[in-house]
Amino acid sequence: MNNLYIIAGKSGSGKDSVSDKLCTDYELRKVHSYTTRKKRKDELNTHIFVTTKEFDKIRNDLVAYTMFNGKEYGATNKQVNESDLYILDKKGILYFKEHYNNYKPFKIIYLDVPEFMCRERMKKRGDSIEEIEKRIQNDRIEFKGIEKLADVIISNKYFLSCVCDIWEYIQKCEVDSRKKMNKNR
Repeated sequence: MNNLYIIAGKSGSGKDSVSDKLCTDYELRKVHSYTTRKKRKDELNTHIFVTTKEFDKIRNDLVAYTMFNGKEYGATNKQVNESDLYILDKKGILYFKEHYNNYKPFKIIYLDVPEFMCRERMKKRGDSIEEIEKRIQNDRIEFKGIEKLADVIISNKYFLSCVCDIWEYIQKCEVDSRKKMNKNR
């Protein structure tokens, strides 16, 4: 891929599920960011889980960083440059735009999902009612204005349609990117 595709969305919007499906079906590579949070029950290969002390060792190499619920998340330049997809929240996107060296151009895809669906998805993955409500309240504040940062907004009411829409968008961006590179030769 010529571009990096940043997937953003509120808690329960399906970011991991969508990006995992894109990786499986189209052989894309996803950034597995470092995090100080604990692994969820039945969670697969979504992050590199580290202690705060281990996270401190890579802190100066991070081009993406955010803190959520008191837990840190971040990725290095090398991780980003070797990947096609990256899941970030709004704060992470803002940090990334300021610190990334732009080796790869990037596009921001925002997954739009009704709040009631996010709640249901978080329940299914085992989040407590308290945790769900805390995330919903936080997301109402943290994601305000995210649409202005996004290059495209795609609905994830229907999972397979969402994956197809994102893949079509990626293909279009890749074609445009190749045309631009050929024009600049």
